[in-house]
Amino acid sequence: MASTDSNDLPLTFHRGHTPHSMDITRVCDGLYLSDFDSLTEEKIQARNISFIVNATTEKPNLDFLNVEFMKLDIYDSPAENIRQFMDVCADKIRAVKEAGGCSLIHCAFGVSRSVTICLAYLVKYEGKTLREAYFDLKYRRPIIRPNEGFWKQLISFEIDVKGKASVKMAVYPMGSMPDVYKSVRPGTNSFKVSCSEFTGKSRFKKVKMIYTVRSAYSMFNVSIFTLVTKSEYLYWYSFIHSGDLNSAPSGD
Repeated sequence: MASTDSNDLPLTFHRGHTPHSMDITRVCDGLYLSDFDSLTEEKIQARNISFIVNATTEKPNLDFLNVEFMKLDIYDSPAENIRQFMDVCADKIRAVKEAGGCSLIHCAFGVSRSVTICLAYLVKYEGKTLREAYFDLKYRRPIIRPNEGFWKQLISFEIDVKGKASVKMAVYPMGSMPDVYKSVRPGTNSFKVSCSEFTGKSRFKKVKMIYTVRSAYSMFNVSIFTLVTKSEYLYWYSFIHSGDLNSAPSGD
């Protein structure tokens, strides 16, 4: 029987907890990505980080010794103009790297705002297409999921930098999303969620989550049943790599 270590276990729905993959993630030489709560001065010093991009309005700049901060004051909303920060952040991160330092980008959870800036940097300075950058970063940090508006701005940014786009927006009944959200990188694990429509007055809904484990020699599924509220289901669904809604519930 195939075995898995703790990093291969499926994400589960725990009220009040965050996914196991939240921590400081190494993106490439000279660049890290993180949620806010994982930041400590010890971790920052251990990684030789001298520059931090705080891509939030709601989180303060932390008081770390010998660390320069850039605060973007941006909400995780599709209507926000994050494009205005892509070049300035990418250029600064590159300059810090060339000077022998390391940079870190964070937002609240390291899922959308900070990821968008990371992807812009990878496209501009690391020779990657936006599609390649996304899948490479997804492999390192499975919970990444920039919002729809940020993706549209990333696609525009890639066209400006590369002359063409490697990612397209696709339209589905629940709205538009980048086509990479419907793709699975070969050789990686994937998730599917099945949930019937929330009806009646019941606050909780049973969800069946199927975790597909792929390796070079085998493939098997692990099924998990759990109770979640509608809002929790919609929130945690954003962390699932390959979502399959039998009947997409509407928002609260």
